[in-house]
Amino acid sequence: MRQFDLEKLSDLQNRPKNIRNICIMAHVDHGKTTLADSLVASNGIISQKMAGKLRYMDSRKDEQERGITMKSSSIALYYKKGDSEEFLVNLIDSPGHVDFSSEVCTAVRLCDGAIVVVDVVEGVCPQTQVALKQAWLENIRPVLLLNKIDRLILEMKLSPLDAYVHLTQVLEQVNAVTASLFTTDVLSRSDLLPSSGDTLQDWSAGLENADDSQLYFSPDQGNVVFASAADGWGFCVKDFAILYASKLGVTEEELTRTLWGDYYLHSKTRQVTKGAQEKAKKPLFVQLVLENIWAVYENIVVRKDKEKLAKMVESLNVKMTARDLRHTDGKVQLQAFCSQWLPLATTVLDMVCAKLPSPCDIAAEKVERLMCAPGESWDSLPPESQVLKEAFLACSSNPEAPIIVFISKMFPLERKCLPQNRPRVLTTEEIAQRREQARLRHASQIAGLVVGDGPPQTVEGGGGDGERPASPPRLLEDEDVFIAFARVFSGRLRKGASVYVLGPKHDPAIALQKMKQGEEIDPNVTLKDLKAGQHVTRVTINELYLMMGRELETLQDVPAGNVLGIGGLEEHVLKTATLSTELACPAFRELQVLAVPILRVAVE
Repeated sequence: MRQFDLEKLSDLQNRPKNIRNICIMAHVDHGKTTLADSLVASNGIISQKMAGKLRYMDSRKDEQERGITMKSSSIALYYKKGDSEEFLVNLIDSPGHVDFSSEVCTAVRLCDGAIVVVDVVEGVCPQTQVALKQAWLENIRPVLLLNKIDRLILEMKLSPLDAYVHLTQVLEQVNAVTASLFTTDVLSRSDLLPSSGDTLQDWSAGLENADDSQLYFSPDQGNVVFASAADGWGFCVKDFAILYASKLGVTEEELTRTLWGDYYLHSKTRQVTKGAQEKAKKPLFVQLVLENIWAVYENIVVRKDKEKLAKMVESLNVKMTARDLRHTDGKVQLQAFCSQWLPLATTVLDMVCAKLPSPCDIAAEKVERLMCAPGESWDSLPPESQVLKEAFLACSSNPEAPIIVFISKMFPLERKCLPQNRPRVLTTEEIAQRREQARLRHASQIAGLVVGDGPPQTVEGGGGDGERPASPPRLLEDEDVFIAFARVFSGRLRKGASVYVLGPKHDPAIALQKMKQGEEIDPNVTLKDLKAGQHVTRVTINELYLMMGRELETLQDVPAGNVLGIGGLEEHVLKTATLSTELACPAFRELQVLAVPILRVAVE
């Protein structure tokens, strides 16, 4: 059962500090959609047992048949952290196959953070590198999820110590890619600075002065999750630090810092000591974490020891149903146990809310990148355009704030799937009215009376359950409409609002000059009516949608910082566009597709 309603999500949309716009990025088959299913299941939209099997975010028929994600899709999730703080997480699942790299670009542009998923057996793959580079170019902050740890146990049959070494190597691979991106960026910026006489000093100064302390993935910083999405569990080192801190007599902060790395537990003093590798000791992570995970798999999946399972359930205070305890399939028991002990969705959403930025934390550097075309500098923009930077940074929904919306793509949807065309549930008054009408007709038929001049009307399903839909207007089933996949960066977009549609080639300097000369934008002009050199149309917003995976929900307005769908823009937007109440707003920088096609064919 869903843990929220539309009113709750609409209320959270007005709190930009509690909003997280994130996407899931990875190589193909590394577990993105299974992770997305677990997060969706945390809201009661699907069953936890169906996570990874249903592929809820893959709503297209061809995606279900092929078993891969082909289009980016978004869903709004509710998350309550602790007892009071509530968050709205706009989750976008993106494809991992190289053929659909353009879909990744549309997802990344709308986000402030990303979850990078890596299969620990396969390690860093080509699309993993592309995902990290895409996140770097769009200036969004990534967190890491090391997935499929169960394969190290059941397939590779590694010992806990060997698995720790393997995990360390995978983490080093990911950080090596990040370091190469950082070094390339710093050196390219230093090339733009005026050169001095000392060549060596010029070469090294950029790297020495740059701060990379918060750049890399490290479990002790809380930006790495170890998980098995298929089995429904995941954890940060902090979770085990909370579990063991009181037993070892150390603080949670100290144990979080030392649980990953070259530390071990001294057998005599029971103190955490540095130098595990030098003294050939088991690292603390192996002793306290991996050996416990391995023991769970050994007892439940391999040996199927029900007595051990009962003891673990009691000692860890895990709630399992009697049916799960009696189940003969070890995998089912494992998923039931681990999803209660180390719930994946809670761990991931905790990390997302703690480590990824809100829309209010957008960096000034990112704003300048979005507003400047490649090869242009910030100073080259008109003063009226530069003023809009403050609107981006404020992320305000006040009436006086300019409306700035970016559309990253247009996607087709069957008209019958729109919220206004879906069969609706009858109200209590309508049910009572129809029941009374049916009773009167039935009584008239028994008495042999004729009611009215026409033939008697029949009512199917006579008003019992309240689920009988009202008859929608007849629609062509194959008729599609296009919905804009967008994000509000400033202002509040309302139904009935009149905004400019700025094409990718829109130049604010030229547009402002034409406006001073008295030229106005005709609201009746569409994209096909534009002449050479014209890149602006005007449109009235009629439909706003909250994107809920396979479904859309109608909204009256959308404040700054939120992802949304916009209907009725087919005649004004071809692929991407910028919506704004200000002609001075520059068109957003074009999406950067890193996978270049080998052969381009123009189809007319």
